Amino acid sequence: MRGLSRRGFLGGIAGLLATPHIARGWSGVLDVPGLRPDADNSAALNDAVEQMAGGGGTLRLPHGRWRLSAPLRLKSGITLAGQDATLVADDRWTMPRQTRVSRYALVTNRNEAADRPGDADIAVRELGFLYAGEQHGDAHALTFRQAHGLRIAGCRFEGGGDAVALLACRDAVTERCTAAATMNCAFDHWEGTSDALVRDCHATCRTGYGILFTGQGTRKGDDHTAERLTATGNTIENASNAGIWVCTLSEHSVIAQVLLQRNTIRAGTAAGAGPTGAGLGATGDVRNLRILDNRVEGIAGPNAIFTRPDRWNRPRQVEIAGNQLIGCTTADANAALIQAFGDTIAVHGNRAEGGRFPSLVWVDGNDVRLSDNQGRGTGRKYRAEHGRVPMMADP
Repeated sequence: MRGLSRRGFLGGIAGLLATPHIARGWSGVLDVPGLRPDADNSAALNDAVEQMAGGGGTLRLPHGRWRLSAPLRLKSGITLAGQDATLVADDRWTMPRQTRVSRYALVTNRNEAADRPGDADIAVRELGFLYAGEQHGDAHALTFRQAHGLRIAGCRFEGGGDAVALLACRDAVTERCTAAATMNCAFDHWEGTSDALVRDCHATCRTGYGILFTGQGTRKGDDHTAERLTATGNTIENASNAGIWVCTLSEHSVIAQVLLQRNTIRAGTAAGAGPTGAGLGATGDVRNLRILDNRVEGIAGPNAIFTRPDRWNRPRQVEIAGNQLIGCTTADANAALIQAFGDTIAVHGNRAEGGRFPSLVWVDGNDVRLSDNQGRGTGRKYRAEHGRVPMMADP
């Protein structure tokens, strides 16, 4: 990192043998020397990144817990890896407020404050991240912004606000990761992040959300279109707001081509679980949304599956099919296990077992089609709002 002396890189073993020199422009697999479990390793790791050639390489951390007091900034082409290695937020964490979104990130990309995409082909694999000190929504383990070609795989996250926060990114895959005790969102996507996939991940939240996709940026009027978003094969537990939420959050943001498939949303299973959130769904100008073959368990109060308007726009071109709703209870005010508000919506092949709910499906919109849904609550199977009668194959 610019401004760091060689002393910051070599000082980790003062009084012992000198740290091996890393030739500038080195590429390949680098085992980082000079790390100490009882010291701040921010300078040593950032200096190691600086030594790597423009084409990148793999920065491999040894077994152990390595403390950071400032973000590790990765440049294009770098893979950060280290099975059985954990990066820990130091109690002396420094907060460089001149950066836009990463002041609390353990790891970020070098050009995250840029106005256009710059960094590319960055990977983080098989690492642990622990936010032991700072516990608030902005404390993220990984924050990447204005980057493309991101791969986050096999990582373990504990504490903080977000495990992974992706902003204005493209071509991003998060897979086989676990997150525990997050306060805001385990796997978060903002500012029009597109071509994003979250698969085979497991999140046990402290509060908040499991997975979130949104078009809005972090500032008022920062509106974007997010496209081609997929969450599949994930398990989300104990989310107090929603397991998976797709939301535009502003009048002029748009989200299109979303697939939520084969996810499990489970409520209230973690020790000390708080209020139960909704299962999964979407709000606002969300187009071409498919909610297929998911399993929602134990939701108490909110809707298990939902599509609904926000203050400005409503979802359209939605399919809700093949979902299993197990032991879910919906409050009378929320009317149904499945809320399908929007235009051109098909709700079919869903099954509810156990639980208690006023009705199975609550609809409001134009061109709504209902068929082959099973599950009887305490009232009608289908409830239509504002006199709009849907097309029902199985009333």
